[in-house]
Amino acid sequence: MHAVIKAQLSEFSSRNHAERLTETEYFEVFSIHAVENGLLTQNLNPFDAHLKGVEFGLDGVAITVQGELCRTTDDAQAALATGRNHIAEFHFFQSKTSEAVEYGDVSKFLDAVYDFFTLGSLAKSPQISDLREAKDLIYSSVSKTNPTLRCFYCTTGTGQVSEPIQKLIEASKDRLDALSLFSTIDVQVFGAKNLQGGYRAATNSISCTIEFTKAITLPVHESVQEGFIGFIAAPELVKLATLETDAGEPRAVNRAVFYDNIRDFNPTSEINQSILAEISAGNHKSFIFKNNGVTVIAREVVRTRDTFKIEDYQIVNGCQTTNILFLAGDKAKDISVPFRLIVSSDSDFIASIIVGTNKQNEVKEDQFWALSPFMKDLEEYCRAQKPDDAIFIERRENQYRELQVERTRIFKPGDLMKAIAAMYLWQPNRAARDYRGIRKEFATKGTSEKPATFRLI
Repeated sequence: MHAVIKAQLSEFSSRNHAERLTETEYFEVFSIHAVENGLLTQNLNPFDAHLKGVEFGLDGVAITVQGELCRTTDDAQAALATGRNHIAEFHFFQSKTSEAVEYGDVSKFLDAVYDFFTLGSLAKSPQISDLREAKDLIYSSVSKTNPTLRCFYCTTGTGQVSEPIQKLIEASKDRLDALSLFSTIDVQVFGAKNLQGGYRAATNSISCTIEFTKAITLPVHESVQEGFIGFIAAPELVKLATLETDAGEPRAVNRAVFYDNIRDFNPTSEINQSILAEISAGNHKSFIFKNNGVTVIAREVVRTRDTFKIEDYQIVNGCQTTNILFLAGDKAKDISVPFRLIVSSDSDFIASIIVGTNKQNEVKEDQFWALSPFMKDLEEYCRAQKPDDAIFIERRENQYRELQVERTRIFKPGDLMKAIAAMYLWQPNRAARDYRGIRKEFATKGTSEKPATFRLI
């Protein structure tokens, strides 16, 4: 195995030693983690996307609706219940610890993907069957666009493919395209360099250097180390929200910098389309007068005149603006954007900024609930337990990215709500598919069969 990959895999397995997998199985999960959370900048548990046991041609399947991983049919039903015109993606993984890219293995992998959407005769485990039911549920829902299909074959070698394998990939894409089920079909072969970069991106904090030439210092506040307001050039803002792969590929949107996740961005909405059309028409000077601006919260900023090196930051307001400017590309290079940069380590104050700047936008209620005082107290209580009992509540996306924490000990508020609904509120039948409804129902009252002493918020 590649020396660097072996070292990274050792670190990854030690962080997640409670899973007790073989080296091959750890590599399969490691690959999913590097691709999803590093290269694609998602925030999902790779163990949940990993297929248990031996499946024909597949090591992992990640089905997402609005960015939420659907492990079961109930997960898909819950995600689809949040609205209409969903954005869904199907990601498939096959990982090999060998350095060679074998024709037979790639063929088997792509056959398994095709079979998943057609006969379903090659892989028949309960896990695959449930995922296929989730797939059927997604396709039965109303959506403006078909789901995206992405297939990742991972190896510890260079990732270079021979001409016969490239022809195999193209033929398989044509076969999948003939199903008319997907808006986009992408098949990638990733080698050691891709996986190394993906793993580093998934485990390191975010850093970016920008030019902020029109920065005015904000008034003093007890919870703010530094604060600046002004406007920046659109290309500088886009740098904050994008990343470049080790292979020097074109920059891509980095979902990890958005607290209000990028999956909420809708490029087909009439408003966003009209803004893009206005930019394309060359009406750049009026943009700054019409835009509400972008707010960035960082843990640390090093300023050298007009150059700002920003560490561990999130764009807490401005998801639509940033993505529109990214899509506009060079056409937006002359645009200026209202901009606020706030440096703070006070989690309560950060939470108040996130809530305040997003109240005007469509934000999932779970995000505001996760920032409540009760959730902060619960997070601190759970984290303070003995090492074998401690769990880490991830109230903000990727907040434990830098800590040496087993991913199996990291819980999103939604995961806790499902457990509470099943155990304490006697609603196991609704826990997976309607936990948000249960939270609303019990938010201000106790349980019906016990004294009203248990409060959710």
